[in-house]
Parts: sequence; C-alpha cells; structure tokens
Amino acid sequence: MSGVMTGKSTVDYDGVYKGFPVTFEAKSFKGKSFPLKNIKDHQIQDLQDSKKHGGKAFLLIHSADTDNVFLVTVDMMEY
Repeated sequence: MSGVMTGKSTVDYDGVYKGFPVTFEAKSFKGKSFPLKNIKDHQIQDLQDSKKHGGKAFLLIHSADTDNVFLVTVDMMEY
C-alpha cells in the first residue's frame, strides 16, 4: 500500500479536546465570498452526525484576502 487515500475523506479534525468531542472542517478562500460548493455533502453529514452525538461541530473558514477566520457552527448552517 502506497499510503494514498482512494475513498472519500471525512473532515479535517475529529477528536477530543478537554473531554469534549470536536469535529471541524477547515477551508480557505480568496475573493469576496466563500463558495459553499467547496464543502462536500459527506463533510456536512459528518459534522451533523457529530453534533447529534453531543459533539462540537463547525467549519473554520479563512479569508486569504483579509486574513479573517470565521467559525460557522452546524446550527448556523442551512441544510
């Protein structure tokens, strides 16, 4: 096995911090807006599943142009 992933990956981080389950996906963009198509359906599902099981689930979105970081919780997402 060469170490190359061949299937869909999950989210960028799925673990525990200070005893709390945490799941997040990190994205970065240039320009004036973040294209929602950059978040895959299976990543949203992973975040929703984590939330259902009591975890903290969110997106971290970095604007390369302004160097701002936005935290978007699963509860804030429309799906």
